[in-house]
Amino acid sequence: MPSSDKLSARAIQGMLKTRFIGKKIDVLDTVGSTNLYIKQKALSGAPEGYAVIAEHQTDGRGRLGRRFVSPAGQGVYMSVLLKSRTRMEDTQFLTIALAVAVSRAIDGVCGLKTTVKWVNDVYCNGKKICGILAESSVPAQTNDTQANDPAAFSDHTALDAACFICAGVGVNTGDVPAELKNTATSVYEETGARCDRNALAAAILNETEAVCLGIGEKEIKRAILNEYASKLFILGNIVTVTQHTGECFSAVVAGVGESGALIVTKAGGETVSVRSGEVSWRKDA
Repeated sequence: MPSSDKLSARAIQGMLKTRFIGKKIDVLDTVGSTNLYIKQKALSGAPEGYAVIAEHQTDGRGRLGRRFVSPAGQGVYMSVLLKSRTRMEDTQFLTIALAVAVSRAIDGVCGLKTTVKWVNDVYCNGKKICGILAESSVPAQTNDTQANDPAAFSDHTALDAACFICAGVGVNTGDVPAELKNTATSVYEETGARCDRNALAAAILNETEAVCLGIGEKEIKRAILNEYASKLFILGNIVTVTQHTGECFSAVVAGVGESGALIVTKAGGETVSVRSGEVSWRKDA
């Protein structure tokens, strides 16, 4: 890894255009999980926008408890603390918006053309290049006025420990472990060049704030949804849907609903909305 590629909070902050995200950044050599780290900071009253970026995760996690392999110096492994201040469906929509933000950042900094697989995996040429894990803790009761007020994003006081979202992002930038080469790729694998990881981290933070600030506005939300749909490479393809109830079925992806749910059509013609669970897709299908 070139010395100039060393992650630096100062270098990242020098490229930020944000109002609140990334004003406080911890850069660590090694951490178990950036999401767990930032969650602990939230419980201690950390401000919204607090970010942590690590050279290496020893216990990186993905959706459904899967392991996210995070070799030292071969990626951008980061988490950002966000506040949950919108309606529940908008909080769920944030997962979709994060995929758009990260895809934009990778494309802009690394010169790639990435796509997404529902819910929020980012792909390049049919292989996963980035995983996103948004973990939330939402209070049982929320003040309706505050919950629906986009201006609440300007309130960057310490977070209520029961009301936060840990947005974790892991982008593969360097060498891909041999055991993952059939399903995963990286910036280096796709371009033959090592990207500026500080620039990529800054771009992710910039784009994350951009989508967060707009998520409560109908027109911006619609634009984000349209951009997401345009990047959804499984659109029109046959997928296997596995729901948390254990139900499993094949269907054709028809689109994305307003809340970010995947709209699929079963073999018999029934159209259903998939709001949770797992969607798998075979490249050769």
